[in-house]
Amino acid sequence: MPRLTLISFFISVFCAGFLAGRDAYAEEIYVVRGSRGVVTFTSRKPAAGKFDTLRYRRPARSTFVKSNGMWKVKPITSPFDSLIESAALEHGIETALLKALIHVESGFNPKAVSPAGAMGLMQLIPGTAKRFGVSNAFHAEKNIAGGTRYLRFLLNRYRGNETLALAAYNAGEGSVDRTLSVPPYPETQTYVRRVMKIRGLYRCVETGAKGCANSVLVQ
Repeated sequence: MPRLTLISFFISVFCAGFLAGRDAYAEEIYVVRGSRGVVTFTSRKPAAGKFDTLRYRRPARSTFVKSNGMWKVKPITSPFDSLIESAALEHGIETALLKALIHVESGFNPKAVSPAGAMGLMQLIPGTAKRFGVSNAFHAEKNIAGGTRYLRFLLNRYRGNETLALAAYNAGEGSVDRTLSVPPYPETQTYVRRVMKIRGLYRCVETGAKGCANSVLVQ
């Protein structure tokens, strides 16, 4: 996998809220490349040799909690629920799917930022924000509106195939277009599985069905 792809995947894992956090704050990760092209990520600053430094910001609240080697996820009632529901209704997307995507992308933190430039609740990169008319990606309503328009665009592009649309949201349209399948990137494959599983959790909450679990375990 190309160097930049490896780095961008690593960044997205942290910025999507896969790690537990307290208040939003920046941390540093060091990238060390071995002589044979092996890339190592570490939170300890190397004592010697060449390395790159990445900065990432954790979400303001923990949405993934480690549990027996898995991540335990509970549904979140956020102050943006009404905005999410309105955007989902306007664009014909299931609310549970949109909530699950935001849960994975930012942990419902409107100020989430990645060193790669992804911003806000739906982690829009500047190009995508501009493409879908988002003038301020940290404005919750504008971010949700633009991100939902983008997801609707992807669903239309892949003829309603939610798996491919989510894969493209994570890895880019080009990566999906080449094979019309989920790209063979572990991070993207994990991302799609997580969103779909967490979607089931939010769907259960919304319907109020009896016997619904109050959490799910994801890889």
